[in-house]
Amino acid sequence: MDYEQEGESSGIGVGGRFRRDGCIFIPPDGIKGMGTPIFIIVNEAGELIDHIALGKIRNFANSQEKIQQFIDLHTPRRIAINTSGGELCHKMKIRMEELVQQRNQSYYETAFEEYNSNYVMGGGSSGNYVETMKVYFIDDVFTTMYVRSAKGSVMYSRYGTDARRESLKLALCLGRHLQSPLSAICGLWCDRDSSTPGGPLLSVPLHPMQMYVSNESLIKKYERVLIMATAAVGVDMNRAIQHEHMSAMLPFVPGLGVRKAEALLASVRQAIAGLDPNQQYFFQREDLRDPGFKGTRILLFFSSTLVKCGGTGISN
Repeated sequence: MDYEQEGESSGIGVGGRFRRDGCIFIPPDGIKGMGTPIFIIVNEAGELIDHIALGKIRNFANSQEKIQQFIDLHTPRRIAINTSGGELCHKMKIRMEELVQQRNQSYYETAFEEYNSNYVMGGGSSGNYVETMKVYFIDDVFTTMYVRSAKGSVMYSRYGTDARRESLKLALCLGRHLQSPLSAICGLWCDRDSSTPGGPLLSVPLHPMQMYVSNESLIKKYERVLIMATAAVGVDMNRAIQHEHMSAMLPFVPGLGVRKAEALLASVRQAIAGLDPNQQYFFQREDLRDPGFKGTRILLFFSSTLVKCGGTGISN
């Protein structure tokens, strides 16, 4: 538990046990340098909370009790499993669904008994809510590309450079993709003024005829799509400021761009450095109206309904 509670004590409304997610990464057979099977837990901000090694997946019975205890300890709302492991991933999903089904049934029975008992005794509802845990498959193409990119190498270097830690980094990146797919995709982007315009995103196979389209055309289309997607879902400014991997969408806010986004993040982070965690939180867009925050005039003018602030995560 080297990373226990990491990120859950900073900021209002950030974290919370009921917002944790689980992720299982199983390396493909025969490919070295991707570590060993691992099960991790992340909080709602995508920060690592805990992890366990799973050992050999073919001997699932040996790890079943450990996995069950890990699930009961953290009670994640979702569990994601990568797909590059092929048949092993498929078998793991089937077994995890069986465990999760048993867990959900047990929790429902307990909640039902408490509910009836409280009403019989005249105490009313206990107020306990049982959320059904679900298991998902997630394609880890973006995950692998990002962890091995220049940006990913820097961001995940804190988790070690040993090849045995590679699965931990891949699992963490997959968990963040589960929570915010658009942020994960935007993280692969490199500005057109950089040495590698478009970045690794241009290498993602999206269409059989993609090779016949010029990179310039792909870059323009990607920018347009990412801007439209960002405009549709908005950006959580508090998460973008507090967590580096959540800031990848900010350059695609209409009217902002890469340079203004970097200047805005740098000036805001500098201004709130050293403050109490609760004072580093923005409850509404007007909180950003500080002459020292570069780029906020454009940000607030062009994105009056795009920037999310406040504990509820609702656009203001």
